[in-house]
Amino acid sequence: MKLNISKLLLASAFALPFSIVAQDSQIEEVVVTSTKQEKSIQDVPAMITALTAVDIEQSSIENMYDVAANLPTLRVDTNISPMATSIRIRGIGSAGNDPAMEPSVAIFVDGVYLPKSGLGLSDIHDIERIELLQGPQGTLYGKNATAGVINVITKAPDFEESSGYFEIEETDFNGQRLQGAANMPVGDNSAIRASFATYESDGFMKNTRLGNTAQGADDTNLTLRYLWQASDNLKADFKFSSLERNTSTAVDSRQNNPVINTGYMLFGITPLPDNDRDGVFHADYDPIFELKQDLLSMKLEYELDNGIFTSITSLNDYDTSGGIDLDYTGIDLLRAYQVWTGEDFSQEFRFNSDLIDGRESMLGFFYQDNDFHYDSPGLVSVGSQFSPLFGALAQGAAATVAELGAALQAAMAAGQPLPVIGQLKQGLDAAAAQAQSLGGLNATIKTGDSIDADHQLSTQSWAFFGQRTWHLSDSLRTTLGLRYGTEEKTANLNAVHKPQSPLVKAGLAPWALAGFHGAIDADYDREDTAFTWSASIQKDISDQVSVYASAGTAFKSGGFNTSGGINKAEREFKEEEAFSYEMGTRMSFAENRLIVNMSYFNSELVNRQFTRQLENGVGTIVGNALEDAERTGFEINVRARPHETITINLGLMRLDDGGSQIEGAGLRRTSDEGENASIIHALPIGNGRYYSRLDYAYEGLHENTTGRNAELPVTRKNINARIGWRTDDWDFAYFVKNLTDENTPFLIQTPSSLFGGTQGIHPAFPKTAGISVRYNF
Repeated sequence: MKLNISKLLLASAFALPFSIVAQDSQIEEVVVTSTKQEKSIQDVPAMITALTAVDIEQSSIENMYDVAANLPTLRVDTNISPMATSIRIRGIGSAGNDPAMEPSVAIFVDGVYLPKSGLGLSDIHDIERIELLQGPQGTLYGKNATAGVINVITKAPDFEESSGYFEIEETDFNGQRLQGAANMPVGDNSAIRASFATYESDGFMKNTRLGNTAQGADDTNLTLRYLWQASDNLKADFKFSSLERNTSTAVDSRQNNPVINTGYMLFGITPLPDNDRDGVFHADYDPIFELKQDLLSMKLEYELDNGIFTSITSLNDYDTSGGIDLDYTGIDLLRAYQVWTGEDFSQEFRFNSDLIDGRESMLGFFYQDNDFHYDSPGLVSVGSQFSPLFGALAQGAAATVAELGAALQAAMAAGQPLPVIGQLKQGLDAAAAQAQSLGGLNATIKTGDSIDADHQLSTQSWAFFGQRTWHLSDSLRTTLGLRYGTEEKTANLNAVHKPQSPLVKAGLAPWALAGFHGAIDADYDREDTAFTWSASIQKDISDQVSVYASAGTAFKSGGFNTSGGINKAEREFKEEEAFSYEMGTRMSFAENRLIVNMSYFNSELVNRQFTRQLENGVGTIVGNALEDAERTGFEINVRARPHETITINLGLMRLDDGGSQIEGAGLRRTSDEGENASIIHALPIGNGRYYSRLDYAYEGLHENTTGRNAELPVTRKNINARIGWRTDDWDFAYFVKNLTDENTPFLIQTPSSLFGGTQGIHPAFPKTAGISVRYNF
């Protein structure tokens, strides 16, 4: 019988005798700002979960993958490139394989929208809080999001005193993380805060072909923030951040097939052991993923007689590049390399009124201008060993056909029995089919073939949005939100196929690589205009219990894919629309030592946007699902303080994702059940305080493949642990991630028809232990 840790802890949390606990063990109030106002998380009529600075430190949260491991409704997936990241909330999200498709989950950092999910995966450092706001949020945020919002708030400068910290962390795989921050008041009305984080690691994968390691990193984050109280009414917040990532990606593979084995023998290469979970891979091409991002923002707040006016201006420049060995083997057959550059400008104006005569309002305007350049000469290129290998394979197949043909003729001449002749005929037909296939590949794909891509995508969007709340009584509130916006998109698409084969050049034979990236030279444009709404009502049953209901619509604009299609109709994907509703309750018991939040939710998607790998493993489909999709489920979050030394956190999600609907397009990439549990123990020892934390996460059955029904569904669990001792000045800790060394791959590629069924395997992060030392000053 499987021991379900989170259910066991859930039962224990309700069974503990809270009445015997001292008063000072109350759970601290968490104030969130994702609703554009500072409110206690218990007063928000929606399911919001938040990770505080203490949670982030104690859980060893260092990136967005760690955040997802602590929240049952959040899932983060990536494959070849970190920029191709998919983030899902409650089973709703979009893959990032095609840069034309916008994320369904919006990421905001200090009020600034990040246009690509991959820009939000970097090291998490100097963070005050991370908030997960679930469901459509267009009437709160000018950039609509059909699934929800991740709101990241960094630590602000402090006028009061100079302070800071420095932390060093050493981990397995020769990993080292350095991070720190310093706060310095400048006079009485301004302050500067500077922070940094660096991370270096050799990586946990070994490339036996080139003799190097991979899945390592060489990352640097720098942030400088200046806060100025210009007057009693005006506050200015200037922020500059610079990020550099240099990540060595690795893809393991299943490559034990006749095509690849022949290549290894032909070129004298030692084959890879037939084990896709041993931390070893074979690649002749292993480039570094590089990301450089500079983000400049300015936030102004002006206090008026009846509210606060806010302006947030940002400019974000980013450049990324990276590639992959597309055949996933140690033979130089096929490779890809892409370069993306982007520039994003956004401006938000917002007015939040005070509570006047039982009413409070928020009105805003959002503008975004995004230019994206996909400049990748040699996006796909055929390697030096392709023609020699497939030439030899074709010759061998032709010789086999000749031998079987001669054997069949001899058998017939000798009057062999019909079963013998039939078996020889069957073998001849199979050999002839294989010879035709290999001969076709050898004749149409040549070493030196390539695809060049040069796409420019531009988006201009603006939206008016707002909400009004009526306090109908001391215990009853209702809110109505509206959003009206337009997005204009242009796509200048240019992709050139450069085959070397005379047959392909003459148009006498198709080019098998065309599916990777379709040839095109065209300019397209489209405009989407949408009106969305939200409504909620909240009733305080008592000081400890409230109930709420909310509903709303969401909209995500369409666009033009960069992957394939010969005309506008084949390139264009339509807008995605969503309707959702939620009912829930927020409860506090035992003088705020037990907090229980529960919700039931339903989301319906129309024209759901998706990307999926082609069934033959060559290329990607981008489009809209033919059927509407529905997600229904419930969520429970519990936080308990049964004793002043013990804190328990529990999360539970159950989801009905409409399995039959998913067959229309895409995959069941999100589990229908998610569970999280943590227990924190702290106790004074000497002149400091000992602490320990154990985190458990579980995902139920889901698909981890890029092809439908290609693999059996998998489950996933993760256990992290941390133990330490701290004083006001020092913090020493030992931690382990993935304690049980679970190795279920993140993603398994569809078998490639070009290379005998070779499959790429994207590995999970292995068990990693480390120590950290932090000094506060």
